[in-house]
Amino acid sequence: MNQPTKLLVFRLNDRLCALYLEQVLQVVHAVDVTPLPQAPEIVMGAIDLHGKVVPLLNIRRRFGFADRGVSADDQFIIAEATNRIVALAVDEVRGIVERAADQIVPAEDIAGALEHVDSIIQLEDGLALIHDLGKFLSLEERRELENAMAGEASDAR
Repeated sequence: MNQPTKLLVFRLNDRLCALYLEQVLQVVHAVDVTPLPQAPEIVMGAIDLHGKVVPLLNIRRRFGFADRGVSADDQFIIAEATNRIVALAVDEVRGIVERAADQIVPAEDIAGALEHVDSIIQLEDGLALIHDLGKFLSLEERRELENAMAGEASDAR
């Protein structure tokens, strides 16, 4: 028998989104963000997570929402994206849900290939888009981020 898939559901503006729980390391309250020179536009800056510098991604910008700064009420989802730990600023983490495989609809079954969206699930209060962090950054953005992070590490010495 297949194990249900666990997902972390969060809210961004009025949109419900989710990540596969296996990608999520932890959820923390918003902290101060330090600008990260030469980072790609999708990167808001960096945060200090237990002594480790972690880039904070601006997922509002990725989804075409109006930009806004980080609010004290925001939460950061710390997750693994393409062999790098990243933070995602979200409005609210709603919690963990479990879904059987037949309750997770591949995005291409509904609307063809959707960039950054892997699948869709039904929740009590609407649909949630499950995002694929492995495809979140383009190759160019990954390269720019690596260069910016290398510069941050050398500046810290």
